Amino acid sequence: MDRATRFAAIQYLYHVMVTHETVTIDSTTAFMKRCENMRGTPEDVNKLVYGVIEKSHIIEPCIERHLSPNWRFERLGMVLKAILKLSSFEIIFLKSTDKALIINQYLEIAKAFNHKGEVGFLNYIMDNVSL
Repeated sequence: MDRATRFAAIQYLYHVMVTHETVTIDSTTAFMKRCENMRGTPEDVNKLVYGVIEKSHIIEPCIERHLSPNWRFERLGMVLKAILKLSSFEIIFLKSTDKALIINQYLEIAKAFNHKGEVGFLNYIMDNVSL
């Protein structure tokens, strides 16, 4: 996956989390057509988002294990949840991509979403999920 696909997947997963839309190739394609300048292929975006939805019962507890005792996954903001879910899905289930590259790209995308203050937090969680 490339950075543009990951960026689009975060946007689409956020949309799905808010609307509870069923993830299909048709719904992914329609979403990407509605958004201006969205790059990446609907097939790749769908693969990531559908994978997160299907494996959330594994991904969320894995992320939550690395949160401090006072924090629960539900307390995180929606964009942070989307970034952590997608990066964790790729790290755990799509083993063909270098983990450092995955982490680096998601950290750069987090900065683009104005989450510069959370980069250290995200890096800590993603690094620990990758172990």
